[in-house]
Amino acid sequence: MVPNSTFRVTTNGATGLRDLIHSFDQISWLAIFLLAMLSSPLATLAQTTHFTSTIWRSQDGLPENIVQALAQDREGYLWVGTTGGLTQFDGSRFNPLNDGTTQTLTVNSFFCLLLSRDGTIWAGTEGGGLLHILASGAIRTYAAQDGLADAFVRSIFEDSQDRL
Repeated sequence: MVPNSTFRVTTNGATGLRDLIHSFDQISWLAIFLLAMLSSPLATLAQTTHFTSTIWRSQDGLPENIVQALAQDREGYLWVGTTGGLTQFDGSRFNPLNDGTTQTLTVNSFFCLLLSRDGTIWAGTEGGGLLHILASGAIRTYAAQDGLADAFVRSIFEDSQDRL
């Protein structure tokens, strides 16, 4: 045990010495297991392996520094929803989503993303409704006139019958 630490044994109403010893026995096996894991070659490898990280910001092409949603499509691209727009990331560059014309989408803030079973992307927005991004790149927007109860879509779920 660590000095100056508190330790409590709860024994489901049994107060006998035998139950107390059994509780300490379980804890000692856990301690032995943890000690073995910490001294294993795997733990040593994890402590000595060096990882690198890269921070991507708006200066690098991200629409905004506040990321609110992530999804990975079947081709391995990351879709990044931010407070400033939606973009596709190929590992080195950001490609802002557009509506098939030279204009970018008028919706700025994306709350959530879902890769559906059919491989298309659904995007929930802050006030812009629900976007369905097809594999062809075409985008369909769903709003109140399509039966959407609110233009603020904060989460998306697809059930086992492929219903949103």
